[in-house]
Amino acid sequence: MKLFKDLLLGGKSNSGEKSREEEFIMEKKVKISETPKHIKLSSQSKIIKNFCTQNYSTIAKQNYNRILMFVKVLNLEPINITLLRSLAFRGIPEECKGLRTLVWNILLGYLGDRPSKWDEEMEHKYTTFNAFKKEFIINPQFSADSAPIPDGKDNILEETKLEKEIDHPLSLGRKSKWNTFFKDKELWEEIEKDVKRTRSEMSFLMSATDPTKNIHQDILFAQAEKRKSELKAEDYEHYIETHADVISRILFIYGKLNPGISYIQGMNELLAILYYCFYRNPIPHPRQINYLESQTFFCFANLMSELRDNFLRAMDKSESGMKGRLQNISDLLKRLDFPVWDKIREERIEYEFFAFRWQMLLLSQEFDVPDTLRLWDSLLGDGARFNFFYYVCVAIVLTSRELILEGDFPKVMHALQGAPQKTDIQSLLAYATELLFVDQANQSEDDEQIQQIRKTDLIEEMELT
Repeated sequence: MKLFKDLLLGGKSNSGEKSREEEFIMEKKVKISETPKHIKLSSQSKIIKNFCTQNYSTIAKQNYNRILMFVKVLNLEPINITLLRSLAFRGIPEECKGLRTLVWNILLGYLGDRPSKWDEEMEHKYTTFNAFKKEFIINPQFSADSAPIPDGKDNILEETKLEKEIDHPLSLGRKSKWNTFFKDKELWEEIEKDVKRTRSEMSFLMSATDPTKNIHQDILFAQAEKRKSELKAEDYEHYIETHADVISRILFIYGKLNPGISYIQGMNELLAILYYCFYRNPIPHPRQINYLESQTFFCFANLMSELRDNFLRAMDKSESGMKGRLQNISDLLKRLDFPVWDKIREERIEYEFFAFRWQMLLLSQEFDVPDTLRLWDSLLGDGARFNFFYYVCVAIVLTSRELILEGDFPKVMHALQGAPQKTDIQSLLAYATELLFVDQANQSEDDEQIQQIRKTDLIEEMELT
């Protein structure tokens, strides 16, 4: 177990020598003359080639070496997904532009394991998403005196004169665009309300998707003050599309495609993390700006396929529902630290009181955005997604261990609810990984042997690459 742990975290060896991380931390940033250009490319992907030509002249050795490992893995055809997950679990270096977005795209199923197919896959999903927009975003008016969130002023759909004669605002027909428009308006407004409150500490979402238009702060401010349903035709002449518009559009189309769950508050927070990551750290591809929205939509849809039971009340009492997942946190805490678990039970504190939001939003509201991105590297890189998440939650609880054991109900609640804000993300992930290996060490001998086999195979694969 120790060797595998060192592989994941760069921890200390049994000999007592300093870890690789400690050695690199002690070093100053150094000049590196060598670049990934020496790697013989088997992949024809423009993206991988770009990674090999970026300027890595001044970065820490630790991150440079990790970038090399990512490039080598991504250069395989097909990519070894198990190895890619292992690398992502330890964190994705930000110095390589577009690397985190690419790795998340692969781990979330937007891109497959064959780089030679990526261009085809991105274009296909771009076309598919545009078809969704054309089908679901409806405005049956010639002159829109009220409209939901626009897809650019050129996207307002017009009816033919014949359709206008047949259809009208009071129509209740199933095929009536007016009828659909008014039903959709409720969904648009619900989404808009939540998106405006998403990451309120950031101005990013209310800024223009075209950075050159951010100089028009008066227009952007006026837009933010109005509901989209209040916009009149003349407003669209100078309308500036914002990142909030894009996020709202993605949520609306997801809701229309998934009527069983539609849109539920909280989805906006998950989507905002994906969109922010992909926009700020774009894949080095000539059509990335075109693909951004479809890329974010499909990654979000695939993520929701794993988390949707969190949002369904009908699934609350199931193992995959909210109560079942909160019970997993309780059970794990009981195994790893019985006194803390017993104290929480004794104070009659329900896990819904402090861990409901953790579970529903993958801790995205408990940390600032950079820390959330690092956390999600490990969560998405978890081979048993999202098993590692439970160890992170228990690690958060145990960072306040003494306060919990010594406190009464109010103090214990305060300690639990405030614990994430007091925790350094790297230290937290290291602690969670330590708990993971402690828990695994308590498994049966057979399980230990299986883990040893998996560990050996992984190390051999890394040496081969």
